[in-house]
Amino acid sequence: MEYDCVVCALPLILVIFSSISSAHDMCLGGNSPKDRTNEQMVDVCGKYKTNGCCDSQALRGITDKLSTDMSIEEIPKICLSLFTEILCQKCSPKSGHLFEGETKEDRKFPILCQSFCRKLNDNCAEYIVMVFGKEICDPDASDKTGNCYPKTDSLDEKHEEVKENEFAENCIPICLRKITDGVKNVVDGAFPQDNSNRLFVVQQNGIIWELSAKRERLQKPFLNIASKVQQSGAVDERGLLSMVFDPDFLSNKYFYLFYNPSMRGTRERIVRMKVSDIGPPMVVEEESEKLILEFPKPEGNHDGGQLFFGNDGYLYITTGDGGGGGDKHGTRGNGQSLTTLLGNILRIDVKSNPNVSYTIPDDNPFVNSDGMEKKEIFAYGLRNPWRTSIDRETDRIFCGDVGQNHIEEVDIIVKGGNYGWRAYEGNNCYDQQMCDEIIASDQALQWPIYSYTHDVGQAVIGGYVYRGSNVPELNGKYVYGDQRKSQIWALEENGDKWENRNICVGKSACPDGTISHNPRQHLFAFAQDEKGELYMFVAKTAKMTEANGEIYKLISAIN
Repeated sequence: MEYDCVVCALPLILVIFSSISSAHDMCLGGNSPKDRTNEQMVDVCGKYKTNGCCDSQALRGITDKLSTDMSIEEIPKICLSLFTEILCQKCSPKSGHLFEGETKEDRKFPILCQSFCRKLNDNCAEYIVMVFGKEICDPDASDKTGNCYPKTDSLDEKHEEVKENEFAENCIPICLRKITDGVKNVVDGAFPQDNSNRLFVVQQNGIIWELSAKRERLQKPFLNIASKVQQSGAVDERGLLSMVFDPDFLSNKYFYLFYNPSMRGTRERIVRMKVSDIGPPMVVEEESEKLILEFPKPEGNHDGGQLFFGNDGYLYITTGDGGGGGDKHGTRGNGQSLTTLLGNILRIDVKSNPNVSYTIPDDNPFVNSDGMEKKEIFAYGLRNPWRTSIDRETDRIFCGDVGQNHIEEVDIIVKGGNYGWRAYEGNNCYDQQMCDEIIASDQALQWPIYSYTHDVGQAVIGGYVYRGSNVPELNGKYVYGDQRKSQIWALEENGDKWENRNICVGKSACPDGTISHNPRQHLFAFAQDEKGELYMFVAKTAKMTEANGEIYKLISAIN
């Protein structure tokens, strides 16, 4: 870890801060933040003692440089404190964003918000060049993104502005009914289409629970493959990520899983399993697992990991761009490559030929290609499609694609569509050379139906078009959210445009027995049950080892 220059006497400065939110955390290099108990962190970068990006070696390097290069008498205490905050941002669990990229290390110093920069220059102008070797921020420049320090740490406060006592203007009112709690990072939900209206909820750690039609959680898990699933005690994007029942479940009793197996390296695995008794309770055949598809990926993040069946009977699979940041793998990255299964929506036929794991649908866009193009690809150019669904009435596929540094987007997926990454992040050019090539070739791209910047949120969570009956005010609208503080919205189609509306939870309008406020937690995913009703999965922290997750059902606030 390199620094141009450093300050001194850090052991004399006790930096004590509260823990920060881990929503959409990412270290430089694309790794997940580390959990640790390290007493050295108290003296060095105490704000990130329990969750951060520096290991002991990096911390020793910071300490050594801080304690040897300068004398404490030379620098006022306020400057020592500000300089320490700046240097410690390499340890921040959001360092991947603060240094303009999850893998790029061309910035020596973090992006500083205008207010912090002004404070730094007002108090320490004569010491900045002495310590850092150059000016490190412009106090007159406005903040172009939410990814600046300390705004990145305080974005939670921005989301507290949602009104609770009354519904805001242009806000769709709902209430929330808690279904269950004590779950661990629920990332998906599935229903078997057997008229039982049961819901199966998927924990990232490899455990699946069956919820009855009354939404009571059964005492024993439906499935426990935790020993097979790659996981850690820290914030991690890998694990058991999706489950879907076969459209012919009542006759063949099949269901499918997407998970990262617990082996050296990172791989994506799609398997089929079978139940011996539909129940309730449903009983799985533990030894029935059959491999459908498996392939490697270079990094531990950006898995995608959604499974769903289309009304065409084919299995759709979402995959991320391979992880890290900036889609750095290969000469053009994976998003714009047709020779990899990464960064795509895949479509395969798992039903037509029982003698093979799968076949390629005849109308897949690259099925007749003579080159190296992967025939499984249905659409491409995606970064990290986190939660994708099909509208049960229109057959349109909606996808929330998590952005890099600035833009979150919602897409409608079409066959053969190119969604632009890594040339474009949302509607904005990310890689100028690739943008120029696309423009010169007159290649058509599929643009987002809606996007928002990191001033609003940090990681889009794709949802569903509401087709239930309990919340008529949401009918036909696409309900989605952002991982930070469980903020949720609804996209409403108006001609050739999509209009975004807030979804607000209000106290006065909610009936007894319901939650009358936003749960203010991390949103992981939505689920849609057999009747078209929607559920949201949240947790107080993003660690898959902690049983602090909750499941809420969206209900009407209009009585």
